[in-house]
Amino acid sequence: MNPMQSRQPVFGPVVDDGTAVRLAAQRLRNTLRLNAVTSGLGGLFAAAAPGPLDRWLDTGQPEWVRTIGAGLIVFAAAVFITAGARLSHLLRFTPIIVAGDAVWVASSTTTIGAGWYSGLGAAVVGAVAIMVACFAVRQAITWHRTRAYRPISARADETPPVEVACGIAFDEGVARF
Repeated sequence: MNPMQSRQPVFGPVVDDGTAVRLAAQRLRNTLRLNAVTSGLGGLFAAAAPGPLDRWLDTGQPEWVRTIGAGLIVFAAAVFITAGARLSHLLRFTPIIVAGDAVWVASSTTTIGAGWYSGLGAAVVGAVAIMVACFAVRQAITWHRTRAYRPISARADETPPVEVACGIAFDEGVARF
């Protein structure tokens, strides 16, 4: 049975031939790429047209809108690079991206609560925050699933798994050094 078809929670690493980890990593990569594209498009719009966007949001701070747009472009580039990175880097940097998304959601919620936007602006910022929260949750879940699978060969990544690199071999579920 394919481990990815199982709906049972994974407690500890599952050893397979690398297929499950590749599938889980591909789902994570796809989610990160979608996050990068939407962040990049939003950043480009905010950086290129801060005045119209600011009038729509009604913040009275078009330069802040431009600055946030520029930051989103940098964030999108980092997320896109991470999505295409080796598995070890993907697993290392995804939690940082999830944390960045969580900060975005918290900041959006705080600024809405502080009344920084018009009614329409608050609705738009709230909708974007919900979308970003969905990305964060999806990324966290797929990151956890990707980490749960440990390939028995190096085919899942260009680099060998930690067990192979450290000279540990698993034979019938028993670690041999």
